[in-house]
Amino acid sequence: MTDHIQRYITALQKVDWHDLDQFGFPNDIASSWVTEQGSLSKRLSAVSCGIRVEVINNQHMSRQGLTNEEKNLLAEEDCLQREVVLKGLVSEGLEQEWLVGRTLIPQSSIEAQPFDLVEQGEVPLGLTLFSADEVERDAMQVGWVYIQGETLIARRSRIWVNRKPVLVAELFLPDSPVYTKGEQS
Repeated sequence: MTDHIQRYITALQKVDWHDLDQFGFPNDIASSWVTEQGSLSKRLSAVSCGIRVEVINNQHMSRQGLTNEEKNLLAEEDCLQREVVLKGLVSEGLEQEWLVGRTLIPQSSIEAQPFDLVEQGEVPLGLTLFSADEVERDAMQVGWVYIQGETLIARRSRIWVNRKPVLVAELFLPDSPVYTKGEQS
């Protein structure tokens, strides 16, 4: 992992989160991307030649490592922590880093699922979660990250998968389509 990715992951863990109605989006395109209710992985795939996941971390995290906000949104239990970089293939052989994601999956949310979230590997998590029979997103929050001279948007939401919570935080990196000024879905 490169130093800049570690800085992004660290920054993502320190975001001052706000409810959507308390956040000033720079434009309608950014708002559309950040408030996406479905699979962001699927949407990113639609505007690229493909996406690729680089797994940075996929390991057990003790409940003592959770913030109070995270405990309130999930439960006070041990989690699987998954940190990734999502890259978009923008042309033949050219990838751009679009997103850093940090997901907390409580142990009870791993159990009794039709898929193995521990062994997710390089498959985008959104594609798996949004293929479940019952899936719903709530508790969406957004915030700004000021890093390396840039202002970036982050979002966090809880995804209920078969009535079990997963907490996903995402930081939109500088090359992400969220910052596109022209028309893009």
